[in-house]
Amino acid sequence: RFDNKYKIKAIGELKKLKSTDYCQTLNELKNINDPILLRIHIDSESSTIVNYTHKDEAVKGANPYAGGFYVVEILFGKTYPEKAPSVLFRTPILHANISKEDGYICLDALNNGQYATLDETDNHVERSSDSLEKDIVRPLRDLLITPNFDDMIGGIEESIVKDYDIIRESVQTYATLDETDNHVERILDRIGKDKERSANKN
Repeated sequence: RFDNKYKIKAIGELKKLKSTDYCQTLNELKNINDPILLRIHIDSESSTIVNYTHKDEAVKGANPYAGGFYVVEILFGKTYPEKAPSVLFRTPILHANISKEDGYICLDALNNGQYATLDETDNHVERSSDSLEKDIVRPLRDLLITPNFDDMIGGIEESIVKDYDIIRESVQTYATLDETDNHVERILDRIGKDKERSANKN
């Protein structure tokens, strides 16, 4: 069975994102089982190849998610690295591959099914531990530029997630820097209360 060194290595890798221009870690990780909170930023000049419907011809080619800040929660779980971590969007979002109800995102949609589950060969483990940023964080950003309409999540109409104006209104409401600060505050409060309840049970 794998031990915690792989979680520690993965956390160390994600902490390095503090220095990137598109993503930052938002919480200090005191326990390897803590959720990891990231904030992903899409450049305001971001464009897309997706042919969104729109009222104004001037926005053709523009990315409706551009300029937004998106809070993501990554949960390693007890089965990491045998299984990929869970990835949840905590910023409300209208997107073809993200659940409107709970923010769940399927890693198959993220990587076209290419995230490797691990066997017990050292090379395989090392490669997957080293690729969290490459296999999860960067594809999350890319998915906000080019959604995967061939692998849409259930419960949402394609006409909605292809409507530039509807998406844009949602982004301007929920994906501002101030709003994501509020999301993070609520999530950290929830994590703290969950820890208190767990400690009381023990």
